Amino acid sequence: KDMKREGFTGYASWLKFSMKKKWNTHLRFLIISKTEKGLLIGAIDAVTQHFDCPCTVSEAALKHEEFVSESIRNLFRQAREEGDLETEVFLQWYITEQVEEEANAHEIVDGFKATEDDKAAFYSFDQSLKGRKE
Repeated sequence: KDMKREGFTGYASWLKFSMKKKWNTHLRFLIISKTEKGLLIGAIDAVTQHFDCPCTVSEAALKHEEFVSESIRNLFRQAREEGDLETEVFLQWYITEQVEEEANAHEIVDGFKATEDDKAAFYSFDQSLKGRKE
């Protein structure tokens, strides 16, 4: 379900901001990681999951951030094993960024869980996300 259509305009705004930030981060990665061999990008599957409330969306987002963090750490470990210092330095920025992303995701999950039994508090927490930029 669409969070905005469901009335969660604060979380919808946060998700849109987060998506734009991630897109810019991915573009940075794509631009820098091009080599003379080219860059192969596989297909991206269509969205098949639908969520009923912000709690389940935020939990899925946290799980995805943890997956991304571990993927970047694995790339970093591989670069270290291969002695590729330039890639290590490059990936360090992404590791730092993911620490922030996971912290934000945890905070949002905790906020929705803490307020889910109180509609007024739940709505207030949702609205607090509207102007959030981190």
